Amino acid sequence: MSAKNEGFRWKLNVFDVIIMVVVLVLAAALILVWRNSGRSNISVMESRPVRYKVEISSMLPDGANAIKPGDLIYDSVKKYALGTVEDVTLEPARRLSKDMETGRTIYAEIPDRLTAVLDVVCDCYETESSISTTSGYTLRVGANVYIAGPGYAGAGYIVAISREEAQP
Repeated sequence: MSAKNEGFRWKLNVFDVIIMVVVLVLAAALILVWRNSGRSNISVMESRPVRYKVEISSMLPDGANAIKPGDLIYDSVKKYALGTVEDVTLEPARRLSKDMETGRTIYAEIPDRLTAVLDVVCDCYETESSISTTSGYTLRVGANVYIAGPGYAGAGYIVAISREEAQP
């Protein structure tokens, strides 16, 4: 009777060997995938300075006069860093309106409003199809941009982009 109660004895068979081999192969594959997941075949892109102009129209004079060279500006919607203001040009704000005497469309000045043209420089990544700031904002001529800086905010358009050549 004591021989039957010695305990469970496991006998190795073909199915057990197959299951162990499959488990070991899967474990090895998972380890290889996990170890190689941090590596990338994509080359690291280098950022280059890009200069662009932004025109913000219909600003109040107090906000327009608060814009200074050296200000860091941001996208006021998603908080992307857009660059540093290099120069500011203030002009009277104008809009298209119809001349009632002649019937022509003319530019008429808007009283108590200014248009600010900002020269901005920012480090950007360039691909064949796009220019993106290092923070992720895609620059396009004609794109509507919402800008916020220290003490001012406004909406306008990107009117020009100039890329600097790479230094050899």
